[in-house]
Amino acid sequence: DKDMIDIANMMAAKASGGAVSDLRVLVQERDQLRSDLANAASRAAAVTQPIASDGTIPNGTPRRVNAQTVFKTRSKMLDFDITVYDWDAPNIYVPQVDDTYKFDWDALSNLLFAWEHNLRTWVGGPTGSGKSTLVQQACAYTGTMCRRVNLSKESSTYDLIGKVDVKNGETYFKDGVIPQAMVTPAVLLLDEADAALGDVNMALQPILEGNALVIGEDGGRVVHPHAGFRIVATANTYGSGDSTGLYSAGVKIQGRATMNRYNVFLNVDYMPPSQEMSVVKKHVSMSKPVEDMVLNFLSAYRQSYRNGAIQTPISPRNTITIARMATFYEGILGNSEATTKEAVARAINANVILSADEADADVIKGIADKVVA
Repeated sequence: DKDMIDIANMMAAKASGGAVSDLRVLVQERDQLRSDLANAASRAAAVTQPIASDGTIPNGTPRRVNAQTVFKTRSKMLDFDITVYDWDAPNIYVPQVDDTYKFDWDALSNLLFAWEHNLRTWVGGPTGSGKSTLVQQACAYTGTMCRRVNLSKESSTYDLIGKVDVKNGETYFKDGVIPQAMVTPAVLLLDEADAALGDVNMALQPILEGNALVIGEDGGRVVHPHAGFRIVATANTYGSGDSTGLYSAGVKIQGRATMNRYNVFLNVDYMPPSQEMSVVKKHVSMSKPVEDMVLNFLSAYRQSYRNGAIQTPISPRNTITIARMATFYEGILGNSEATTKEAVARAINANVILSADEADADVIKGIADKVVA
């Protein structure tokens, strides 16, 4: 009653010692809580429903487990329950667990938080730092399907949404990866999202808002997202372009309308060299001299890259290859100080120096010469 609200507010303020001064706020909070509870109950009911096989994926059963148990750690950052999926047969969309992968628990915690609350996530970081791998391994450990799409200036809405096709003389609409992923409890991984052009971003906007997808080319068919459907974008930048010049060939400035539809932003950087070498040692059995030289090269290289002296990034994949190749040639050339240096120099040259441009190659060669001197 608008005529009575002032009197009612005065009485409420007096009765509560000033804790309540406007009953309208209480009413709004009550309505919001009712809405939040209804949505939470709806999500909880949906994510606990079994997933029926459709011929492409097997039958699945979701269950709730503490994240510390799932990822085999005692990190307090993961002390909350998450949804995992058990499948009654191999699921081609669930990545394989990589036992050698080392999680950044803070980044993983934020990613899982976003998944639990159905928030869109943007993961930024340099090339080869493990952005996509973080998402894929999180899916692997939780049994979550991952549908990966690599975006570029060549990407079109036909690739993502679908197109009219012909089969046996009959026309039909062939779904793209987005409507296929939306109807399942899958993570849609938009790789290199800062390379997407405007028409692609416009097509993505409805699903980034959590809404249904309307496919006009298919008679206005409406595709509603599954309660377990999630979206993660990975990119070298955060949508504002590349001021370093490292990725300018492919990166586009993304509109604020697009970026505002992402809720959680993560940064995935390179591992410290010592930690990266512990991963390398799980892949390659090296002699101590090879390990020391590769570690020294990696440390100097990463520092030069951060300082801007080198524009060519290298990833743990490069480091593993260098270690593997150096170990191979150390065995062929003989295990001595001179031959070990030659083996490491050969590996660095074949894996990194020859792949870099002329300016970078000279700097990298200088680093390598100091390491194997």
